[in-house]
Amino acid sequence: MRKCLNSAHKFATRFLKNLKDQSCHIEKVVKRPNTQEILNNRLRIKALIDIVRHLKHVLLEGMINIQNKKIKEIS
Repeated sequence: MRKCLNSAHKFATRFLKNLKDQSCHIEKVVKRPNTQEILNNRLRIKALIDIVRHLKHVLLEGMINIQNKKIKEIS
């Protein structure tokens, strides 16, 4: 009887071996951020939101000024 290298039993055996290898699990590999990193990231996000709001305000103000100039030119 010839053994198949890709048999279901070999596959299951390799799968079980990998499953038991805790060092390869995603929880062990991915670095969890500490509290300070989380706070820094929140601060960055808040700053970015403020910048976007400011730029939006400046853009809208500029558009209003352009429209007002066009209205004055027409009249």
